[in-house]
Amino acid sequence: MRTMNPTRLLLLAAAGLSAGPLLAQFVPGRLAVLRVGDGSGTISSAATPVFVDEYALSGTGQSATYSVAIPTAGLDALTLSGTATSEGAITRSVDGRYLTFAGYNANAALASVAGTTAANVNRGVGVLDVAGIFTLPARTDEAFSSGNARGVVTVDGGGFWMTGNGTGGSGGVWHLSGTTDTQVYGSIQNLRVVGIGSGDLYFSTGSGSTTSPSTRGVHKLSGLPTTAGAVAAPVLDTPSGGVANSSPYDFAINDGGTVIYVADDSSVGIQRWDNAGGAWSLSYTLGTGNPNVGPRGLTVDWSGTSPILYAVTEEASANRLIRIEDTGAGSAAITLATAAANTLFRGVDFNPIPEPASAALLGLGAAGLFLGLRRTPRRA
Repeated sequence: MRTMNPTRLLLLAAAGLSAGPLLAQFVPGRLAVLRVGDGSGTISSAATPVFVDEYALSGTGQSATYSVAIPTAGLDALTLSGTATSEGAITRSVDGRYLTFAGYNANAALASVAGTTAANVNRGVGVLDVAGIFTLPARTDEAFSSGNARGVVTVDGGGFWMTGNGTGGSGGVWHLSGTTDTQVYGSIQNLRVVGIGSGDLYFSTGSGSTTSPSTRGVHKLSGLPTTAGAVAAPVLDTPSGGVANSSPYDFAINDGGTVIYVADDSSVGIQRWDNAGGAWSLSYTLGTGNPNVGPRGLTVDWSGTSPILYAVTEEASANRLIRIEDTGAGSAAITLATAAANTLFRGVDFNPIPEPASAALLGLGAAGLFLGLRRTPRRA
């Protein structure tokens, strides 16, 4: 039987939640990891069940402390391709209240789900709140057709920006609100993870030349566009920085815009880039604990003396959730958890938190706790 801890009771009270469903709540301050596969059979390119699992920030050999199963059938079904390694990024909203991820509005077991057209199988936005309640508030019948829906970000759940790739010009960045969809950027069609930082939209891509100059790296769209015609400015050209065969996935930028971490599965580690005088340079690459394996999912806690990185590695089976405290080149990775047989970890971010009005019910002391959690950064 799981013990009810006082912190959780306070958090639930702040959110206006009863003590009855205590086993069905995220604990703010922990990690949320998106997982594909239920362990019952070999993962394939068919539509695969999705779960969001909770893990502590430290401690090796962990099992999930809480898990949400995303619907696999019906109007709110949201699944992923089990073998599409570019899918499954998970991102916490700017206001901290929601976790978001992209997927297919398809029942589990639909064959070759990434090859379906968006008109036949809508691409959708999955949202989870602190109570573990799942909704599918937005869908598109145009974006990422016959291609992968990969990343989603939102400020407060009122509108969503999605990235991926698709045929017929259906890739790039799309803004979704309900069933309204608008391609806001399409100059580079094959995109990976999307994030928001300082009121601007960022995305990563592994598309383009592996030599300098290249589109591979991190780009920025000024503001949060909701109409067509946005123009991207390159922020970080990883091949030009000396990373041969660069393949960037998730990324994190500090508030000052002076440090970027990039999860690049071709470089077998997490790159740290520093900006001095307006120029980015690669400082070092942090290993994953396996010299032959790189990372894809990434989030960073910038609040302490040294940034603490949490990442998901790229093994084809038994991939890992790792933790690295960046005290300099050579900082070691610690494995927090390993995916079970016939499952795989994909993305990672910090758990959602209750809305501020609910947190205020606890008084000033608890408000400080929630503000501290809010300072846990976004991935851009």
